[in-house]
Amino acid sequence: MYSFLYYYLYQLSIKRNPDAKFASAAVVAATQFGHFLLIDAILKLYVKFPVFQFSDVYVYNKLAWLPFALIWLTISHIYFKKRFEIIKEKFKDQNIFSMKNGLIVCCMIFLPYIIAIAILTLA
Repeated sequence: MYSFLYYYLYQLSIKRNPDAKFASAAVVAATQFGHFLLIDAILKLYVKFPVFQFSDVYVYNKLAWLPFALIWLTISHIYFKKRFEIIKEKFKDQNIFSMKNGLIVCCMIFLPYIIAIAILTLA
């Protein structure tokens, strides 16, 4: 699933972006973060666990997660960069820019965020 998303975004941005591999890996990492947030929202709905906070200040809590996000971005970039040729071989015979593939990519990126927001407004 993430390989398809990576290759789709790579093909979409290869002509305009000098480092399309990194940009694609960044969007895939953000998508993985969205999927993680969806799982977190579902757990918050059903399991009442204490919330871990670094500080009482909202901005400090968000900034404290920044090193983890940068590490995850680096890991995903290295992972997809090493597997790029395998991913390219896998999707070379497919029409990557079809309406179906575009809808799949939009759903993979945006739907987890929409569902997580809906769940969190219920809780």
